[in-house]
Amino acid sequence: MFFLPSFFSRIMKSKIILIALVFSAYACSNSSPQGDGSVKEVVVGGNKVSVLLLDKVKSGTVTIPLSSLVEDFEIVQLETHEDAFFNPISYLLVTENYIGVRPYEGSYKLFDRSGKFLGNVGRRGGGPGEYQSSLGIGNDIIDNKNGLIYIAPRSQGKIFVYNTSGKFLKEFLLPRISVRSPMFLSNNILSVVIVPSIYYRPDHKISNVNTTDAILYKFDVNTGELLEKLAPPFEHLIVRNTGAFPISSQNVPGVFDFFPAYELTAQYDTLYYIDLKRNKFLPFFTVDFDFSVIDLKQRFKPYFYQLNKNLMLISQAKEAPRIDKEGSPREVWATDIRYKTSSRIKVVNDFLGNMDVGLDYNLWRFRNGYYVYCIQPEDLMEDIENRLNESSCTQKDREILKKTLSKLKEGTNNVVFIGKIKDEIKM
Repeated sequence: MFFLPSFFSRIMKSKIILIALVFSAYACSNSSPQGDGSVKEVVVGGNKVSVLLLDKVKSGTVTIPLSSLVEDFEIVQLETHEDAFFNPISYLLVTENYIGVRPYEGSYKLFDRSGKFLGNVGRRGGGPGEYQSSLGIGNDIIDNKNGLIYIAPRSQGKIFVYNTSGKFLKEFLLPRISVRSPMFLSNNILSVVIVPSIYYRPDHKISNVNTTDAILYKFDVNTGELLEKLAPPFEHLIVRNTGAFPISSQNVPGVFDFFPAYELTAQYDTLYYIDLKRNKFLPFFTVDFDFSVIDLKQRFKPYFYQLNKNLMLISQAKEAPRIDKEGSPREVWATDIRYKTSSRIKVVNDFLGNMDVGLDYNLWRFRNGYYVYCIQPEDLMEDIENRLNESSCTQKDREILKKTLSKLKEGTNNVVFIGKIKDEIKM
């Protein structure tokens, strides 16, 4: 495991001033925030909803150091073991004790926080506890307290439960198949969201709408019994089935957030809180912008991620997708709900020589309270060399980069960047 010196986490005075310009209302924290005109509040069903007015965000992009968003940053070298290798673009889940990997192909993999490979969890196949779907795993939960792992394979209609030794224990049967099902574990109840889908004809008119299916299901984790289910409270929680899937960042402790990711229509652009006690979906955040200018041939996908209780990250494709390893190019905005301010942002890793974080492609690197980025050592070595050749690379940046470079070896397993998201982010 690599640890970086704590003094590198300090933000230079000039950077503090720069970030303060993004959310200038922080200077007025003792009075009612007026904001910069980019955020308004509306009331929907008795609930306050924050709305980002995208056309009101000032032009220009502000560079934000990663250290202003996360703490306890570390670089973890995963153990090099023949069963431990995986494609670095896989989804990683970090907890206090573990690093879980749901690869696009192969078995779920479990490491401890030092990078030691603990083993595979389940495998492809048709037997008990085996994934039948060729699409891989759609979601996962690691229960640190009880040493359990919940895995939801894509398009299989089941949730498998294993212990951290990889032994299959039991399964929950879902009422229908879902490509990706956000899950939330609390008080021995497993809550699962399965979004009902509809079919869009080529002329974009709706047919075959089913509004009777439930959207939230609660299971007793001990017995597997279905305790409750909740039908869709709003028509706009029904999303098109082509390329649509619900996502949940769960970066705020105790909050089950839910965003029905989609391709096109403005009425589907809301992030919700799921009130599990009252079985309600509470609209929390949305974006207001002109969909009339969007070319229907483009894959237009806005995404919302709640970074902490006050800060939202928003990305959307700004042009038609191009085929490369990163996917569609995007722009990223940050909105401070508390002070009603917003800005287009770029994040650089000041823990590692101010390299570009690449957040414009991957908001999902912030999940479950952690910033997580996985990369092959060879690719990281190349990225470091490229950064060393940039004119903006300072002497301090070079020292950090060269120290990290000296510890990397070709042919070893992936390297993972991990940072704990701060509860209070002071821009």
